[in-house]
Amino acid sequence: NTWHNTDANRAVGQVNVLDNTANNFYLTGVQMEVGEVTEFEHRTFADELLTCQRYFWRHYGANVTSQGAATSSLCQWNTTSAYGLMSFPVEMRAPPTGAYSDLSHFVIYSGGQTKTPTGWVMSARGDKWGTEHHVNWSGALAMNASGGAWLRFASTSGYYDYTAEI
Repeated sequence: NTWHNTDANRAVGQVNVLDNTANNFYLTGVQMEVGEVTEFEHRTFADELLTCQRYFWRHYGANVTSQGAATSSLCQWNTTSAYGLMSFPVEMRAPPTGAYSDLSHFVIYSGGQTKTPTGWVMSARGDKWGTEHHVNWSGALAMNASGGAWLRFASTSGYYDYTAEI
């Protein structure tokens, strides 16, 4: 183990990551701060996931069986509307926007009937979003007003997304 004068023996096996814009350089376990240095913060995967879900959350029907996967309880408002309360896993950072895969991926079940909704409207519950929100599922539901119902996924392709990006 001696020092050498030749470039050939320095950093054997190294590559120039800057010689091509397609190269990748991965760096982990680094914490950069402005001002006073603090102790390194270690977070679990679960903590990181919950932090991310304040900005985006997808609920999907991956475990749909022949009976469907229930996703929300609903109350029949009238013969064409059913309102439900859905819960987020954590409080969203701001009022989110919502999107869904396709209405054919959902069914409303009530009184032994299964109907496909034709509309979806999301609205705030009270004066803050917190961890819950109201959703109005509408269409030619032909069900009894003031009855109970539930929303199910009808397809493993079904999902609804909530985004509260900055």
